[in-house]
Amino acid sequence: MHTAQCAIQMNSVLPSAHANLPATLRRLAEIGYDGVEFAMRFGGFFGRTAMEMRRLLNDTGLRCTGATFDGMNLEGDALKIAADDFAVLGGKYLIQANLAVASDQIHNSEAWRRTAEAFTVRAERLQAYGLQAGLHNHTEEWVLTTSGECGWEIIFANTPASFVQELDTCHCMEGGGDPVKMLRAFPGRSQIVHLKEYPRGTDDPSARDDPAGIVRKLCAFGAGRVPWSDVLAACRGVGGTEWYAMEFWMGSAPLDGQDLENAGLMLSFARRIFQCQAAAIA
Repeated sequence: MHTAQCAIQMNSVLPSAHANLPATLRRLAEIGYDGVEFAMRFGGFFGRTAMEMRRLLNDTGLRCTGATFDGMNLEGDALKIAADDFAVLGGKYLIQANLAVASDQIHNSEAWRRTAEAFTVRAERLQAYGLQAGLHNHTEEWVLTTSGECGWEIIFANTPASFVQELDTCHCMEGGGDPVKMLRAFPGRSQIVHLKEYPRGTDDPSARDDPAGIVRKLCAFGAGRVPWSDVLAACRGVGGTEWYAMEFWMGSAPLDGQDLENAGLMLSFARRIFQCQAAAIA
């Protein structure tokens, strides 16, 4: 039985979290989220220690999936600090969220292979703490290299099974990738997946500047091009998915609770898809 739970990437609610973190976490729990994924490059623990954050999560019943990081903060002594923090928080997946090779090496297959070797070492180090390393994609990972493969394929073909592919559905499609194909290409390695809509085109109203001056690059869930039923079926069937992490980048300007409203809309849409799939299976 598929028992994946729904988390929210905390960069989706930055305005509310910066304004009142305890109230934001309570509201996320009320909306129906099971957990949160922290974004250490954007907000982190919002000025709290790991222990203080654990108490806040305990108060709401929310769980921690782990976090996304700048890769430099998962090297050397920084890795042990991160491991200690997430031992307190109970989060398992520590995911690099910045480009894994230098921007001028995107086409260089050997650069991706060397990075895969470094990720293998990181995975082994984190495994000693009972944690799992992984990588989050943007668009550059889907560019073809000199070997005819994309960087993402090279990374996951040359890292251990414990190394997690945190697939971002929007960025994958924007870069020319196929999220369903990737979920199936590396079975059992998508323990946490970022569910993010991909707009139909630049004429989509949600891709324009909003009155607050924030560029809304993403459209509402269900109004774009992500083949949600196929994505979730792959997560359910072969991905080994434990967590669906909803994400909608809101920027950092105050939007009078619009970030929390969007959080509720995202979860409602995802749960409707889940229910449709469950009915089809039954």
